[in-house]
Amino acid sequence: MTHASEKPSWMPNLPTRTVRCYRCANRFEVAPKAMSASCPHCHRRIVVSDIVIKQGHWGGRLETCGSVIIQRKARAHVGAAIAGEGVTVLGVFEGSIVSGGAVHLGEYALIRGSVRAPNIVIDHGAVIDDARLEIPGNAHAALTGHEPPDIDVQTPTARHAVA
Repeated sequence: MTHASEKPSWMPNLPTRTVRCYRCANRFEVAPKAMSASCPHCHRRIVVSDIVIKQGHWGGRLETCGSVIIQRKARAHVGAAIAGEGVTVLGVFEGSIVSGGAVHLGEYALIRGSVRAPNIVIDHGAVIDDARLEIPGNAHAALTGHEPPDIDVQTPTARHAVA
């Protein structure tokens, strides 16, 4: 008999990738090209593919276990961008960012709102206009808002580019 998390012996060993649920911060495996999945912990449908904004996006939320990328000539005005792996802002972003991975504000980025991530990288030239930056102890805390009792908190890092 196999444990619930073990694969049966007849099942082939297919390649997978690990994602982090943006709702409960649980890590689990999905197929490499999967676009959505159901979290085995919280049982909610989640997006696992990257979200790339190339021009404009207004309203709603951007949620993914992957990355959110706001390209250089793009403008995003959203309630929240929630990403398990990270957020890259190269254009204009207005709203809240909650990320389990690094947030990168590129040279031409303009951000208004709030950023909550375990690591924030700000390139020289990025403009932070009326924004709140928060660096919690780890990815779980960034996504859920509280520290889990069974994870060691590591010192967060933030790097600010200097002229």
